[in-house]
Amino acid sequence: MRLDICSLGNAIVDVQFSIDEEFVSELLSKSIHKGSMTLVESNEQKHLIKLLRQKYEEPILACGGSITNSIMAAASFGSKCHLSCKVSNDEHGGFFLEDLTANRIDHSVIATNSNLSTGKCLVMVSEDAERTMCTYLGISNELAKEDIDVRAIRASKYLFIEGYLVASTSALEACHKAIKVAKKSNTKVAISLSAVFIADNFKTEFLFV
Repeated sequence: MRLDICSLGNAIVDVQFSIDEEFVSELLSKSIHKGSMTLVESNEQKHLIKLLRQKYEEPILACGGSITNSIMAAASFGSKCHLSCKVSNDEHGGFFLEDLTANRIDHSVIATNSNLSTGKCLVMVSEDAERTMCTYLGISNELAKEDIDVRAIRASKYLFIEGYLVASTSALEACHKAIKVAKKSNTKVAISLSAVFIADNFKTEFLFV
């Protein structure tokens, strides 16, 4: 089957809570500033989620990650999309893959048995609609060449790569492999810069790609 977009990115489950200004102040005491995106360790994220569950209702879960958000939008407008990513064989990994399928996005991902959990982004939405995010990349940070679906790239009009991947050695190698396949099959390549700090700190990696 022909595809419009084959994408490569971090698999992140969004865990969303609505918070009040009191909790915004509590976050600030932990050096987490309103409106920021902070990379955190698993234990720190679990602690925050526990606090939020005690104070608020259960969170809303959704398939997330920079590239996933983009192809979700593309799929909703009728594009045929595919995602190569990495999830763990856990509750959130199962949810992520099921949500992809529910949104008509193809994948060939086999959940990995690992001590690392599926990546999660804790999204805290304050009363003024500002988002404060604490992200744990988990196993998504170990995306590797073996996780690439070569057939999907060859069958696609575009290969869309998430810029955040250049920060991971194994994921960068996966990007190189995907781009080589794309060039041989005349699949056009697009790369998102993702964030200013990624473009600033990994300029060499982007130029090499």
